[in-house]
Amino acid sequence: MTRSQKETPSDDGRVYVHLGSASAMAKHYRVSRGNIARLLSKVQKAGHYGQNDSGTWVSAQLLRDHHLLQALKMAHSATAYIEAQQMRTRELLHQ
Repeated sequence: MTRSQKETPSDDGRVYVHLGSASAMAKHYRVSRGNIARLLSKVQKAGHYGQNDSGTWVSAQLLRDHHLLQALKMAHSATAYIEAQQMRTRELLHQ
């Protein structure tokens, strides 16, 4: 899901993606294949992931939620960095 996705959702809200095998994803994210399998099973049961004759798909909603999560993580990281720099500046001024 970290790879860019250029397809637009189909009429049924599915976006076809190339995720690779569960083993490849486990190696990439440095987690066990079992963890990947459990996650994919949970997401599939929720209706946000599947496979058919056209390929592997994720729901447009899952992609939107994922992008929002990434944006929030970036915003929090940026805020933490700025606050750390400000604290360091104050420390240097009071030495």
